[in-house]
Amino acid sequence: MKIKFTYITCLFLAVSTIINAQSNDAIDNRTAFAFSNIISKAGKSKKSRTLDLKDIAGNPYANVAFLPGKILFKNEKVDKLFLLRYNANKDIIEVKIENDVIDNVLISGKISCIIGDDLYIYTSYKDNKSNSEKFGYIKIVHESDDFTFFAKQKKTFYQEKISVDPLVPSHRAKFVGTKKFYALDNSSNTAYLLKKRKNFLAIIKSATVKKSMKKFMKKERINFKKEADLIQLLKHYNKIK
Repeated sequence: MKIKFTYITCLFLAVSTIINAQSNDAIDNRTAFAFSNIISKAGKSKKSRTLDLKDIAGNPYANVAFLPGKILFKNEKVDKLFLLRYNANKDIIEVKIENDVIDNVLISGKISCIIGDDLYIYTSYKDNKSNSEKFGYIKIVHESDDFTFFAKQKKTFYQEKISVDPLVPSHRAKFVGTKKFYALDNSSNTAYLLKKRKNFLAIIKSATVKKSMKKFMKKERINFKKEADLIQLLKHYNKIK
């Protein structure tokens, strides 16, 4: 799968939107129609319930605080800044609207969000390991013509456990988070989990490029748990492929 827009393009759209909004406060009919289609109707009639986290360890969010962001509708700007956060437990993007009502951004492949500096898109891809199709929000790390590196974040909730066995520890209710990085082959829309050097090397077709990338990863000590390292890795791949 080839992502239709790049992270840099999205940031440019976000900045230009703010500038244009200052000179034109009116929202045209087209934008107004788009706005009505990017927010779900769940929270319109009453304030959505918020989870009481005081007795729970952790939280379900990639970012607890709502961050300023943009919503892109069919890759086009919606002339409004939003307060957004990604709920990694429910795999939804929450938006704070009037009177502190919390609603959800409509789930659609036509709608993407920039939350702070991070680009989230809702998409489908084939998981190479399970050979099954996956659906959900992914966070774009970096893109090239051949590959898109992305992160899949997840927060799993565990109920409180009170053990009567002194050898088995008790624990309070908690959210436990994971973040996995993938290389998406744009031509086949297949995602490969990135855990070690061999995972990325296995999907490079050119023997010459593979040899060069192996040396680069060893020299630079690429850590597949760090986004900055993955960006560095894909940039280097783009230079030598």
